[in-house]
Amino acid sequence: AQALNDALDLPVTTAAEYYTAYDALQKAVNYSESASEFASDMDALLAACQGYLDHSTSSEEASASLKAVMDAAKEYESFTTAEAVTDAYDRLADEARTFVAMAAPTEEQGFDVTILYLQNPDVTGMDVFMKLPEIGWSTDMNGGNQQTNNSTNKADDGPSQFIEVYTFGTPQVGWILYQDVTLPLGNYQLTAEAFAEPLTGQASDVCLY
Repeated sequence: AQALNDALDLPVTTAAEYYTAYDALQKAVNYSESASEFASDMDALLAACQGYLDHSTSSEEASASLKAVMDAAKEYESFTTAEAVTDAYDRLADEARTFVAMAAPTEEQGFDVTILYLQNPDVTGMDVFMKLPEIGWSTDMNGGNQQTNNSTNKADDGPSQFIEVYTFGTPQVGWILYQDVTLPLGNYQLTAEAFAEPLTGQASDVCLY
């Protein structure tokens, strides 16, 4: 918002000033659009980090280090470039990965590290199936039924962003949807939310393990 205001306040009395103001305004608009996309991701990561702190035991040094990076990231709304926001996000994610590798969860189920290792885990933004690589996903499937973002068929009280994929007649060979990630040594539980279509025509929540 500040970048937009600064651009709008630039004096415009000559052709050179006009082009300077236009360029500044264009950059501010582009940044605002990029920043809005990062905002929800940053807020989600900050919330996850706070959860790690609240539900774990760790050294004072590790906790203080994570808190310091979180405090810096919380100022993202005052940043003036998309690169600065991205850098802050990446730094916080790196610090969080370091923290959970050393901390001990106090909850029986352990840490939820989905946000630290998967890109777009809820497939938000996948308006066309073949755009998977643009948001971090890969697929070996090159035929069959491929649907995304069907908001009329969603899990009960769940997000409308999802994928409906299957082949016709021939079993699927390879992975329908996946991401390659490198995880530190440990025990992990992988879950996926799915929906089923019973005879009632109503979608229901199912978890796949």
